[in-house]
Formats: sequence, structure tokens, C-alpha cells
Amino acid sequence: MKNYGISNDKRKAVLLFIFITSLLVGSFLYSQINILLIQICESIPALKDFLNSWEYLGLFPTQVTVFLIFNFLTWVFNKHLWRMFFFPKLLDVPDLNGTWEGGFESIREVDGQQIQTTGGMQLIITQTWDKMMCQSIFEKSESYSDIIYLDLDSAQGIVLKFTYTNKSHDTACGLPEFSGYNELKLKDKNTLEGTYFTKRIPSTRGNLFLIRKKSDDDINETIN
Repeated sequence: MKNYGISNDKRKAVLLFIFITSLLVGSFLYSQINILLIQICESIPALKDFLNSWEYLGLFPTQVTVFLIFNFLTWVFNKHLWRMFFFPKLLDVPDLNGTWEGGFESIREVDGQQIQTTGGMQLIITQTWDKMMCQSIFEKSESYSDIIYLDLDSAQGIVLKFTYTNKSHDTACGLPEFSGYNELKLKDKNTLEGTYFTKRIPSTRGNLFLIRKKSDDDINETIN
């Protein structure tokens, strides 16, 4: 997975919240940890020398405690907390994790004639608070996202935008690899629809319609 962009400053606010929480928790735990360290150092003199070397380097147990708590809370928030409790409403960043199934309508021009095709596809989205990957699976090819941006302030609503590289499984294909771009509007919690275009020769463009599926393979909601 790669880092993805969002159109607001919520990530800065989250880091500040985690930092303040780490200071508060670290200050509370420091006294408890200090008592425990004193007892351990009485039994292990080498540990006392080791901790003294920290102080010589300008590192104190309270700083190390805060640092460890900050990293732990950051990891937990990135993996889980951002989509739990009150955070989804507060942050207004949608959880797009899951398998989305649907189809596409494609238009390409050959010898001055427009040729339209349709087909089925899957979009597998893996997302944390700061990283995301979008894998599209077609009958004869698959693609992986390169640059991802989640536009939370678009006039259309929430829009997932990403560039991708497509690789064909068809050995007879004249162009085994090409790049493209998707824009998918989150119509409701479980429906994505939008457009795409490619840089293949001849270039193609079209529409995408996707519905997120439950773990038991039942579609959550249907398009009206």
C-alpha cells in the first residue's frame, strides 16, 4: 500500500491529538515505570548503567515512554481506531475497504468508428488511515493504483481519484501494459460510480458502476 492524499487537514489534527494524549498518558505512566525501574535496577546493576547512558545522551525515561506511547497509538489509530466509535463522523473520511463488484462501459475509436463494449470487474480496496491500494480485476487483465487522492470537498460529494497501471494476462495482446485514471464518486455507503480513461493506443474511456459486497458475498445495497 501507498500513502494517499485527502483534501482536508484532519491528519494534522489527529497527530496533534495523539501527541497530546501521549504526553498525558506518558506523564501518568512515568511514575509507575520509574518505580518499577528502580526495583529492577537494584537486581540488575547493568540496567542502571544503561539508563544512565540514556541520560548522558539527553534521553530520559519520560521521553522514551512518550515516544513509545506515541508510536503505539499512531499504529493503532492508523490500523483500527480511525474507522471505529465516533471517529468516522468526526473525521468524515469514508472506510472503503472491501470488494466492490460491478461492470464497465467502454468506448474506443478504431478507423474513425466508435466501438462500445461492456464487461464485468472487481475493485478490491485495502485502506488504513494513511495508506490505500486499489486493485482492479478484469477478465483478461488487472490493474494496481499508483497515486491515490480522496477528494472530500468536491461539489459531487466524496470522490476517489487514482492513477493506475494495467497489465494484461492475454499473451496475444498487442499492448501488455498501459496507464490510466479513474474518478469514482461515492454515491452512497456501498456504491461507487464514475468514469475512467486510458493512455493505451487507441485510447479508451468509459463508465464504471460498482457495489460493495458483504463478507458472505451478498450485496449490501442495490443501485436504484
